[in-house]
Amino acid sequence: MKKILIYVLIVSFCCIFAGSAQAKIVVNEVLANEPGAFTTLEWIELHNTADTTVSLKGYSLWVDAPQVRITLPDEAVITPSGFYIICRRLYTSGTTHGFEEAWGDNSGVWGDGLLESQVPLPIERSFELINGSGTVRLFDTVGFEVDKLIWTESGQDGRSWEKPSPLSSIIAQSIDQSGGTPGFINSQTRASYDLSLGLLLIDYDNPFVTVTFGIINMGISTVTSATLSILTKSASGLFDDTLDFVTLPAYGVAQVGTIERTLNLPGDYINVAAQLSDDFRNNNNVLEFVLPGRDFPGIILSEFLANPTAGASAEWIEIQNVSTSAIDVSGWQVGDSRNLYTISDNALYLAPDEFLVLVRDSVAFISAFPNFTGSYFEPTGWGPLNDAGDTVRLVDMLGIQAGLIPYSEVFEDDHTWGRSENSDLGWGPSLSSGGTPGEMNEVAALQNSDEIMITVSPGIFSPDGDGRDETVTINIEAPFADDYEMRIYDKQGRVVYTFEIGSYLAPEYVWDGYSDAGKRLPIGIYIIYFEAVGVESAKQTVVIAR
Repeated sequence: MKKILIYVLIVSFCCIFAGSAQAKIVVNEVLANEPGAFTTLEWIELHNTADTTVSLKGYSLWVDAPQVRITLPDEAVITPSGFYIICRRLYTSGTTHGFEEAWGDNSGVWGDGLLESQVPLPIERSFELINGSGTVRLFDTVGFEVDKLIWTESGQDGRSWEKPSPLSSIIAQSIDQSGGTPGFINSQTRASYDLSLGLLLIDYDNPFVTVTFGIINMGISTVTSATLSILTKSASGLFDDTLDFVTLPAYGVAQVGTIERTLNLPGDYINVAAQLSDDFRNNNNVLEFVLPGRDFPGIILSEFLANPTAGASAEWIEIQNVSTSAIDVSGWQVGDSRNLYTISDNALYLAPDEFLVLVRDSVAFISAFPNFTGSYFEPTGWGPLNDAGDTVRLVDMLGIQAGLIPYSEVFEDDHTWGRSENSDLGWGPSLSSGGTPGEMNEVAALQNSDEIMITVSPGIFSPDGDGRDETVTINIEAPFADDYEMRIYDKQGRVVYTFEIGSYLAPEYVWDGYSDAGKRLPIGIYIIYFEAVGVESAKQTVVIAR
């Protein structure tokens, strides 16, 4: 009887030992040093290195500082090459931050984003990891330690400790831009096939928006037949409606390329996702972002006072929601030709047709306009506008210009610049002193020159870096028009530089002799072409010398 018992014990031990040697399940990544001052964003990642699904029933984790045993659900499984996340807090609640906020889309629901849908629902457990040193141990169903991850220093704030090779005890800090890769292959693990997707540029030209993506092959093999899909959300709330689809060219190892796609989208803004076809590292295959639609911009510049008699502190700029839905202007910016200032870092909604007056100093504004009854808001750090002429700009949260109003003069007695409801008048002085902040504008017609006159100074300039005559100043006098355009051509008739003007003229325009592409142009004669659109046009020459 003893011999049989000994034999059973030996066989059992060998089976346990063999199972641990295969190391199907490993502790693959740990975030102990949370970002910033957060205390609930710690997590542990398990990884199945086998090619079969493994049940986690009976498995447990042991955190040794302080000592805590973490049990896993009986129904938990890890698919082949899959991952399993144990976090301290899954969803954000009040001031307590959760895993889904930092490594998801912060919707309060797991699985509704493209990246989230690729990671099984993390489980929430009570544990604490020490920044400076600690161990996470994994035990199987019979209490045998099958793997562990040990760290002996804090490392960088907000970056996880990971195993570049899952079956090794060597660890390294994550180099992923988010600080970790929970649910995906580790950042320092070499992958055979690994295309990475980045968003480079959004260029809006109503009604079209052109998106430029950057793509790089970060793997160790050439990638062929990969695809890029651009998706929007369907009625289900998931990104499963395809806007655009393209098969990509082959990408060699470390090869970089760009892909441009032009779209015509409905509404003011639309939530969009770009997704590369699956490869060995999917967390860098997905981008979720917002694009402007045909009705952009929903928020416009409406009126401004640049030289109040009460002093510069009483300056204000009025914006209006001209869309049919409420718009959050947090992250939008307002400013002049040189500087932009964020309107608000927190949510700030404008209802349809609502005006909002942005003021430099709320006390000075109310003192100057004691009968004002509309809505106003004071952005932080707003600098003064120039009385002699400047440009008022409005930029949305994507960095796309939603409004640009150059002005070459200001008016006496607190008459404002305002956008007329009459499209024939465009922008002009307010009919009454003080304008109409928070109300519909009343704008007078602006008197302009009867003909176009272009003056350049100097006529010959030399942008060669010696500090003399580096730029040319262009002054324009022109009759009234809804829009103005100015371009510079070379002798072959090619456009080399385009000025952004808009519906009103700035006091002067400065050209530094460089092209739209940022390249210094060769010496020679160049032609300035100016047009009061639909009214009149004129030309003038300027010479670049060395």
